[in-house]
Amino acid sequence: FVEDDFARVWLIGIIRIMLPELAEEIGVYALSGDSRAYTVHQSHRINPATAGIRSLCILDGDSSREEDLGSDVLKLPGRVPESSIFDYVHGDIDVLAMKLAIALHLPPEKEIEVKKVVNEVSLSNRDPHLLFNQVGQGLGYIASSIVESAFVSLWVDGNPTEATRIAEFIRDRADKDT
Repeated sequence: FVEDDFARVWLIGIIRIMLPELAEEIGVYALSGDSRAYTVHQSHRINPATAGIRSLCILDGDSSREEDLGSDVLKLPGRVPESSIFDYVHGDIDVLAMKLAIALHLPPEKEIEVKKVVNEVSLSNRDPHLLFNQVGQGLGYIASSIVESAFVSLWVDGNPTEATRIAEFIRDRADKDT
């Protein structure tokens, strides 16, 4: 259980890239906030009707709840997930622009335009929940789901320590069920 749709996209990206053998076995559910995700997770753990079905709770880095690995609660790195992913790519946009263009289904020679739009969004954005929508609009109305997936893939590739920490948290607990 995760807090919101973007955290779900982030987790699905990590699972798709780092745990493809488990992708069909794991459901990731967005529950509109840390309290709700945590409460549903805790209820699931004690519900006899769901015995044998593992529950994990992965919260945003800015959640007031503490990480508790013993209770299967992990926190994502950074504060706001959208900002964490966007800031990573933006921070290295000179190197990542061509890869981002390709991941956005654009020709590689669009890297200069991609860099320009990412830099503009970085300067003008006031709501991190709109970052990927704004990038998509700036690049010719690319669906925000494609933009989110592209940014997440670059983050996973460029942050192996954090991505592995999250993937291993999931794998270790999935292995306990098999």
